[in-house]
Amino acid sequence: KVVSAIAAVELPVGQWPDFNTSDDTNLKIATLQAIGYICETIKPEVLALRSNEILTAVIHGAHKEEPSSEVQLAAVHALFNSLEFVRDNFDREGERNYIMQVICEATQNPSVSVQVGAFRRLVKIVALYYDKTAFYMEQALFGV
Repeated sequence: KVVSAIAAVELPVGQWPDFNTSDDTNLKIATLQAIGYICETIKPEVLALRSNEILTAVIHGAHKEEPSSEVQLAAVHALFNSLEFVRDNFDREGERNYIMQVICEATQNPSVSVQVGAFRRLVKIVALYYDKTAFYMEQALFGV
């Protein structure tokens, strides 16, 4: 929570470091947890300034090629709090397709915790972006 307090001061003035994570699993998990706390506590309009970087870090961590299910779980949890301010990303079909692909793939993860988290994110995505999800409900979500 200290990180989110620092981010609340630094993000609006553009003084926040990159959200890129290293190859170290523990650092990835800590970074994604910090992103989750930041997204939970900072105003969406402030976060929108860095939404692409935040979303990239989160989706990269949730991707099926990520070898650590702990990293995937941290990413799926961080996604929950970041969904509020990524409307612009959901407005772009290519980005929306990729986000939905990663989340749908996470529902098939061997880790039950990741599966449950991914299904919860799908529920929130449909609640927030219902107008953008009809295609996915018809084509993909019924199979999940």
